[in-house]
Amino acid sequence: MKTLSHLMMGAAALATYLPAHAAQGSCTEPIVFGTTISETGPFSTLADRWRKMTEVFAEEVNKSGGIAVKACNKKLPLKFVIYDDQSVPATAVALFEKMATVDKVDFFVGPDWSSLGGPVPPVADKHKIPMVMANVATPSVYDRGLKYIWGTPFPVVPNWSARYFEMLTTVSPKPQTIFFITHDNPVMKGITATWSKKAEEQGLKVLGNETFSAELKDFTALIAKVRAAKADIIYVSSFDNASVPLVQQMRQLKVRAMDVHHTMLTGALSRQVGKDIEGMTGELSWYPGIKGAYSDLVETVMKRSDVSMFDYIWTLAGR
Repeated sequence: MKTLSHLMMGAAALATYLPAHAAQGSCTEPIVFGTTISETGPFSTLADRWRKMTEVFAEEVNKSGGIAVKACNKKLPLKFVIYDDQSVPATAVALFEKMATVDKVDFFVGPDWSSLGGPVPPVADKHKIPMVMANVATPSVYDRGLKYIWGTPFPVVPNWSARYFEMLTTVSPKPQTIFFITHDNPVMKGITATWSKKAEEQGLKVLGNETFSAELKDFTALIAKVRAAKADIIYVSSFDNASVPLVQQMRQLKVRAMDVHHTMLTGALSRQVGKDIEGMTGELSWYPGIKGAYSDLVETVMKRSDVSMFDYIWTLAGR
């Protein structure tokens, strides 16, 4: 859970990578996971309940005895070392170094964001400590020849809207045109670059591709272009807070389409735009009630931590 699948993947990887570390501790000490959470700074609104989730996750795993370690022929309890990276890359690097050298952790969980996913992973390779990152969706982060990092992003950019575009092939009438509106952010621009190309391969005609900055508040000119295009699908590739005025002004100016799709259709966006969100589609990595491996554990931890997937859409990818 600090994006739950991230912790679960970490626990599974322990069976391969941590027996040697555990054996050095005579198979009696807990397995120590080291992680940072953005409890302050710009990312804190996305992760302010993740410390509680991480602690509850460890409690639930330890109820069953902990994690099975093959070299010890038994289960060992799980323990977390948690620091606040303050949403700052340099701070995150320093804290992961501290966890490696001072706290002597066995395994790294995190970091959670692409801006931290660039500078932090070399710490894992330097100290030969396995690291499972979350919500680090930029492919270049994984293409540097580093040997100790894995990821559980929500999801990687090339797979982001796979199910949405699959759905578009089944609806009737079938949409013929699409217009992309993109938040000027590396991840969002990467999503648009991928899916504008795939949309054309799927037979959709791209009528426009407009980029906006997070500081933009007056979308009148951009919306005029969207209205003039009269696209069947309006695809908004944006983080929730950046697109609040866009969504509001599109409704005020009565922009119409078969569907307005928002990559981050979240509780935060819903609270800010109210009824203007009605009729839009969006994406979540998982939702309670969908069964699969560890889904019961996920639901238990989320319930105990008072976390909603709609409010904390990154939860399943990273913790």
